[in-house]
Amino acid sequence: MINMDSTNSKDLTSIFSYIVEQLPVLIFLIENGEIVYVNRACEELLGYTRAELLGKSIINDLIVDDDRPKALLHCQRVMSGIR
Repeated sequence: MINMDSTNSKDLTSIFSYIVEQLPVLIFLIENGEIVYVNRACEELLGYTRAELLGKSIINDLIVDDDRPKALLHCQRVMSGIR
């Protein structure tokens, strides 16, 4: 448990960064279609280094051609809040 009143934003950022890095699930952040953050699990499960993933497009660089339409539809649904 974290007492939010006594924790400054820098400490919270460090705490959340640590937690995200320890999770055994893929976590990545995308800005304008490009990967801007990946956690350690992304490297381990996908077999790419952070440097190889950063700046890439998930759709164009990591999804095979035949699966792109389905992946695009899924991304559009996620972005619009549809499950």
